[in-house]
Amino acid sequence: RQLANETSSDPARTTSGRKRRPPRPRMARVPYQFTDDEEDTRRNIRNVILCTKSYQAERAIQDIQARLDPSGLRIILLCNGALDAREKLEKTLQSTLSDLEIVMGTTTHGVVHETATLNETHEECDDDMFHLLHVGIGKTYIGSGKTCTKSMAKLFDQSGLNASSLEKTEMEVLCWKKLAANCICNPLTALYDVPNGKLKDIPGFLSLRAQVVDEISRIGIALNPELQDDLSREALDDFVEQVIQANLQNKSSMYYDVKRGVQTEVD
Repeated sequence: RQLANETSSDPARTTSGRKRRPPRPRMARVPYQFTDDEEDTRRNIRNVILCTKSYQAERAIQDIQARLDPSGLRIILLCNGALDAREKLEKTLQSTLSDLEIVMGTTTHGVVHETATLNETHEECDDDMFHLLHVGIGKTYIGSGKTCTKSMAKLFDQSGLNASSLEKTEMEVLCWKKLAANCICNPLTALYDVPNGKLKDIPGFLSLRAQVVDEISRIGIALNPELQDDLSREALDDFVEQVIQANLQNKSSMYYDVKRGVQTEVD
């Protein structure tokens, strides 16, 4: 049955013609602990996994800057807007760190606050950050770096995040493609209060989508002329369609941010 679902020509239906059931959210208990061990709190940090919103990335690093190892630091960026976050972090840190490595990453897993699925206007309480629902099984990619990237990707994979490593150029292309999908799905699902599968019903959607894809393609190629074929309008639009079809029932993180009245990536 699983194979039939995967090989159906219609992403919304199985080969038998039945409607696909959206994946059920799953709960997983993830142990964590805070430490007040003096040795731990003084040890220099050499590896940082940054999973914030793009506008929070610089502040997050500044909050721990006193503990960053000046002889070498690797940051793995796993946030929407990683291209923008990379540029800002390079400007902030390169003057103070002798050996800075920023590794790009991306994931298609879907996670929401548990309270967001129960009451989309719920005000956050102190413990909400630890109550998450894994609503979409996806794939995680870690770009190549100077050291140990494959072993880092293996650690992500062993934790259940279905991870693999990509060459630097492949990772760059994927980040631009994901940018295109985010620029279309995130604001429109939020503005029109619809899941991805209903975007096509928005008046003028195809025209607006074509304009956004064209703009991102032109900017991407101007900055990366060697990636002209990979960042063509056709290549970006194909990826956007794949994302929409693979997440028909999903609502974007920006949708939930707007519902909760918190800052979004475009504010």
